[in-house]
Amino acid sequence: MDVEVLSFLPLLGFVALSVIAWVVTWQCIDQRFRLPLVLYGGTYGLTTVIGSTLLGLFGAPLIDSLEYGLDCSILNDFNSLTYWSILFGPMILVPLGSLYCSKFFVQHPALHGPPSSSGGDSPVNTRQVSVVALGFLYTAFAFYPFLTLLQSGCLDIDTFMAFQGDFSGHILMRTNLIDSHSASFFGIIYTLLPTLSFCALFQWVHRPTVAWRCTFVACCVFTTILNLGTLQKHKALFFLLMLTLGMVELKMVRWKTFLAVALSLFFLLTAMQIWILTAANWSSIETISLLVFRMSTCYPYYINIYPAWQPYIGLDLGLNAVGLGEAPKDNLVVFNFMYPDLIYVQGAATGAAHVRAYAQGGVIFALLTTAVIPLFVTVAANLRKNLRSPLCFAFYMQMLVALYNLANTSLVDTFTSGYGLIWAIIGLSPVWLLSSYLNPTKPHSDPEHRELIGGPTTQSAIHDARSIPKHSSKFLP
Repeated sequence: MDVEVLSFLPLLGFVALSVIAWVVTWQCIDQRFRLPLVLYGGTYGLTTVIGSTLLGLFGAPLIDSLEYGLDCSILNDFNSLTYWSILFGPMILVPLGSLYCSKFFVQHPALHGPPSSSGGDSPVNTRQVSVVALGFLYTAFAFYPFLTLLQSGCLDIDTFMAFQGDFSGHILMRTNLIDSHSASFFGIIYTLLPTLSFCALFQWVHRPTVAWRCTFVACCVFTTILNLGTLQKHKALFFLLMLTLGMVELKMVRWKTFLAVALSLFFLLTAMQIWILTAANWSSIETISLLVFRMSTCYPYYINIYPAWQPYIGLDLGLNAVGLGEAPKDNLVVFNFMYPDLIYVQGAATGAAHVRAYAQGGVIFALLTTAVIPLFVTVAANLRKNLRSPLCFAFYMQMLVALYNLANTSLVDTFTSGYGLIWAIIGLSPVWLLSSYLNPTKPHSDPEHRELIGGPTTQSAIHDARSIPKHSSKFLP
C-alpha cells in the first residue's frame, strides 16, 4: 500500500504546483488577463485534465467502464513522470508565463472622450464599420457555403429527421462533407461569419438602430443554421455561448445571465444527444461524462503510442497550408489505435496543442508549444484593454476562441484550419476597407488629440479642448 501511495507522489506534486501557480497569478496579474486565462484553463481542465487524472488513477478498467469500445491493449503508462508532466504542464506554465508577459502589458493612453461601455477610457468608434459594408460582405461570404449545403441537402429538415437513431449515418455524412470541401469552406462558416456577427453585436450595442438590430439578428440566426448544416452541433452551441460572453464583455448582460445561457445550452446538448441516439436513458450525467472523457480518453493513447509504438512524426510548421509537405497525421494514427476494428470511417483523435506537439517532437516541443500560449493570453488582454471599435472587439472575441481551440487542437490548426485565426483576418479586412470607402472620416481636429500623436499645440488650446462637455457615447456619430 505504501508503494502505491508513493507512486502517486508526482501527481500530488503537480497538483500542488498548479494550485500555487494559479493562486499567485490570480493575485498578481492585471485583471484583464483573468478572463482569457480562465477560458483556456477552464476548457483544458474540463476536457482533458480531470478525465486524464481519473484515468491515471484507475487505469484501463475505467476506460472499459465508459463503454466507448476502445482497445486498451497498448495502454501501459498511466503513472509515469511523462504522463503527469505533459498533462499538468499547461496548468503551471500558462498562468506563470502570462504573469511574466503581463510585465510587457501595453498601457494605452486614454484618448479624450467619453468612456466606452466596455469599461475602457477610450471613445467608441462606431464609424469604423458601415452597416451596408458588413451586410453586403456577410451575404457575399455566406452565399457559397449556403448554396453548397442547400444543394447537398444538409439544410433540409428531412435530412435531420432521418438521422434520428442513425448515429453511424450522421457520422458518415459529416465525414463526406469534410472530405469533399476545402478548409476555406469551413473557415467561412466556423470563423469568418461568427467574426462578422461579433462586429454586428458591437454596433448594435453602441448604435441601437433598427438597421443594426436587424443585421445582428440575421447574422446570428444564419450563422447558427450554417453551423448546424455542417452537422456539428457543438460548433453552433459554442457560437451562441461566445455571443453571450461578448454581451457580458460589452456590459449588455451580467455574468448570471451568461451562466443561465450556459446551463440552457448544456440541457439543449443533452436533448440533442437523446434525439440523435434515441437513448431514453441518456441524462445530464451522461452529458457531463461526455464533456469530461471525450477528449481525455485520447490523452493516454498519445503518451503510450509515442514513441513506444510510433516514432515522433516531426514538427508541424504549417507548410502543408502552402502546398509544401503533408498535414500531420498523429490524430489519425491515434484514432486507429483506439478503434482498430473500425473501418467504415476514418476518425481523428483530438488533443490539446501541446499534446499534439508531443506526438510530433516529444517533451521539448510540447513545452515550447505550451510557452506560446501565454502570448495568446497577452494579446487577448491587450485587446480587452481597448474594446473601442467593432473590429477590435471582433478580433478580441476570436482570440478567446483561439484560446479555446488551443485546448482542443494543434497550434498550427489554431491559425490555418477551418477554425483558424486567419479567417478572422480575411473577414475583417474587407469590412474595414469597404467601410472606409463608404463612410470616410475627416482628420481629427481636436487639439489635444494632435498633442497625443505628436502634433504641435498650446497649453491654452488643450485647456479649451478639455472644457468641451463630454456627451454620452450613444450620441457619437
